[in-house]
Amino acid sequence: FLEVNQAWLDDMGYKREEVIGHWFGDFLQPDQVDLFSKRFPVFKATGTADTEFYMNRKDGSVVLMAFSGKIGCDANGNFKQTHCALQDITQRHLADEAIRESQRKYQALFESIGEAAFVCHINNREWADEFVELNAVACDMLGYTHEELLKISARNLFFHPSSGLVSKEITDELYAQKMVTRECNLPHKDGHNISVEMTFHIFDLQGRPAVLILAHDITIRKKIARELEQSHRRLVKAEKVAGFGYWEFDLANGVVHPSDGAREIYGLKEEILTIPFVQQIPVPEDRPAMDKALNNLIKQNIQYDIEFKIKRPTDGAILYIHSIAEFDSKRNVVFGTIQDITKRKQAEELLRESEARFRSTLTSHP
Repeated sequence: FLEVNQAWLDDMGYKREEVIGHWFGDFLQPDQVDLFSKRFPVFKATGTADTEFYMNRKDGSVVLMAFSGKIGCDANGNFKQTHCALQDITQRHLADEAIRESQRKYQALFESIGEAAFVCHINNREWADEFVELNAVACDMLGYTHEELLKISARNLFFHPSSGLVSKEITDELYAQKMVTRECNLPHKDGHNISVEMTFHIFDLQGRPAVLILAHDITIRKKIARELEQSHRRLVKAEKVAGFGYWEFDLANGVVHPSDGAREIYGLKEEILTIPFVQQIPVPEDRPAMDKALNNLIKQNIQYDIEFKIKRPTDGAILYIHSIAEFDSKRNVVFGTIQDITKRKQAEELLRESEARFRSTLTSHP
């Protein structure tokens, strides 16, 4: 050092005489000395330098200094000295590192969500043309690379004609409620649609309004729902054709859960059905036998298999019913089936009457 200003001395804690005449490397961290030795020839050759070095304060603390220098030459153009400006950038560096660490944590969290995630700006209810960020799950779901998907506008991705979403409706609700969830379709790169459940959440991103969008693939759930609906329709049709139904007595809550077929046979229109109400539908003379059979099933696990008659409340029709049931003691539930056997009973009665007339005819003609 040939000269040094007071500001640097105050920052580093040295006196002038402790610095003047000493080599610059004497104030560097040990691992920075070799780095300085490598960089100085480049500095000398190019005439300028802008770099950073870790330096030692007198009190033993370490600071990061921004080094900006120029080469000074004599009248013949030969190297004479260096003119350097040193600035303590330790706090700025720590702040930058904290920001980078925060960004690393944010990116790690963003990627670990497990759902397709997108972030885009929105300004005055207008969606931005490009995404700010999106995760790998989103790319895998839609078949795009990260770079390709970033360039697709939110309007084209979320509000395309087959999405099932209306941009204005979602945007208005988002501004009013801050969060919106909808089922819709997202277009895959190959052209087919993917059924998803989308959640839009508006928030502040570095002073600007932005939207976080999470998309959960519900393709399998939709398929299962369709299959269950189809199975239910088939069951309802089968019940109707066979005059069949099933029911469940929830003994703890005193309610009955009948199938559509059981409702039709019993003529049940009420949404919520209690056990006492349903037990009034069989004709009074059959009630004692039915109560005994149910009691034996619950208390002694004796098979419940009984025939009885009902008077249907919707039209007053008298029907013959065959019912089989079992008791689930863990759930405290009786599950049973019923079948309308009226036609069979009527056929049996006709057969008995026919046989009686035939015997009467034989008797009257010896």
